[in-house]
Amino acid sequence: MNKLNSFHLKIIALAAMTTDHIAAYGMNIFPFISYDIFRGIGRIAMPLFMFVLVMGAKRTQRKAKFLLRLYLANIAVFILWAPLFLLFKGNFAPMPSVLSTYVYVLLYGFLIEKIITELKSKKPFFLIYTAILAAVTFLPRILLNYLRGPFVQTLTGGVSFSGDGIYYINTAETLLKTILPPLDSVDSSVYFVIMGVIWYFVQNKYVCSGVLVLFGIWGFLGANNDVFDVIGNTTGSYYQHRVFFDEFQSLMVFAALFMAFYNGERGKPMKRFFYIYYPLHIFIISAVNCLLGA
Repeated sequence: MNKLNSFHLKIIALAAMTTDHIAAYGMNIFPFISYDIFRGIGRIAMPLFMFVLVMGAKRTQRKAKFLLRLYLANIAVFILWAPLFLLFKGNFAPMPSVLSTYVYVLLYGFLIEKIITELKSKKPFFLIYTAILAAVTFLPRILLNYLRGPFVQTLTGGVSFSGDGIYYINTAETLLKTILPPLDSVDSSVYFVIMGVIWYFVQNKYVCSGVLVLFGIWGFLGANNDVFDVIGNTTGSYYQHRVFFDEFQSLMVFAALFMAFYNGERGKPMKRFFYIYYPLHIFIISAVNCLLGA
């Protein structure tokens, strides 16, 4: 049975995401809800959004425009959230947008696709795309480390790392990470990027569903494995490993049930709606929650 198009999957993902964020940012508004149940439902949102994204991106002829729009949307999300960081300070922490994860998925997908095409045609341009691939992998982190101090000092006027100064510094650092998102700090971990790139080239809903289940099992089995903690601490990306190797996160496998019914059709277009709804609903829920908790 092929009953679900891209529009249907996006609506399911939106509902799951909203449920997740009600628990994550709105416990003062809805104190009666079950935090674990609502967050558990939300685990299917990101895989569904990413699945729809890679299915559509593979077919688009305007790949550069597609990627640029996603990157600019990521910056726009920060601009909308920034007032919450500064107004409510400790009640709403600066955080990366999930869009930065999707940017890397598409960027790697497009570049690897170009490299393969150039190799098949036996043209030397594959070296250029390989160099770009290496640059987008390592350069953002190098630039971030180099620019963090001067950028934060210029933007904050050199405030001290104490009192309210902490929030201004964290907000400035998050802005820099939004402009130059390092691969080791993307939302939900680099493992989602790897899974998304696999999906980009597979383009088969059953195989994609199987890959999701395997990643979910991998994350579940690694949840209590000290080896992954050692890797995370060694690479300086403890959060990246811990957010993926988590029993709770493994609930994302249930997204495969919806992916299996995908019919390959686009359905109603709603890209603008998502770009608006994603940051706006978090802004509203968080603002009301902070006001009630004040």
